[in-house]
Amino acid sequence: MSQSSTAVNTSSINLTEAPAQTAATVPRHVNRVDSAQLFGAHDELQILHQGEIYRLRRTRSAKLILTK
Repeated sequence: MSQSSTAVNTSSINLTEAPAQTAATVPRHVNRVDSAQLFGAHDELQILHQGEIYRLRRTRSAKLILTK
């Protein structure tokens, strides 16, 4: 089974700063990305993190699943 890779043009992704929540749960400055921008018309994307590939999938019930 071959894996295809699709490059994501991060210059088109809008990063917004999330509103501050309680200091105990979330850092004061957190970037927020809309999942629709990441997925586009697809239901899966691959994330390369420290040399490992992770799969982020969007389910039919609109849940997100991250697997290694």
